[in-house]
Amino acid sequence: METKTSNLEVMDQMVKDDNKGIRMSGNICEIKNVTQGTIIGFGLPKEVGDDAMIQFQLGLPGEYMFMCFAVNRKEFEATKSKIQNSTTKKFFIRQFYNTIVKNKLDTALREAFAVFENKIISETQLNEFPELHKKVSEAYYASGGKCQPIEFSSSYTGHFTPTSSRVNANVYVTNGYWLEIIEVKE
Repeated sequence: METKTSNLEVMDQMVKDDNKGIRMSGNICEIKNVTQGTIIGFGLPKEVGDDAMIQFQLGLPGEYMFMCFAVNRKEFEATKSKIQNSTTKKFFIRQFYNTIVKNKLDTALREAFAVFENKIISETQLNEFPELHKKVSEAYYASGGKCQPIEFSSSYTGHFTPTSSRVNANVYVTNGYWLEIIEVKE
């Protein structure tokens, strides 16, 4: 089964491997307002610019793909800090219990959390589960949903009490669907 991989995940791996295939610049050389928005020009090595020129003039794919990112500085710094301060714990997420779906909110929540089933995730991702639950619920109600709210709960508190079982904690997504959290020992 093929998993979806975002462009950013691929680029992140390229940077981690050897950083040879990515050319990046924070050197703004030109800014011009046009009817479609704003054109921002960056300084890059000549061979990269030549490749861009060929793509622009001929419309053919070149050696490089060109993308533009405008990154919010405050969010970048907050995320960087979160990554640097997080532990390196990893967790395997396994679907434990799944009963009959009760309503559309139940379905939406199950679909949102199903992407984590049988995957290893970071502690940062695990700590984002309550926010994901909240966002899915808010989107459901914003679209006119009327069923009773479904509460999120988790027995994960940031640390585990050693047990004889492999399961360290549970995340209760809905009343009939929850995930087991198993810490991966490296």
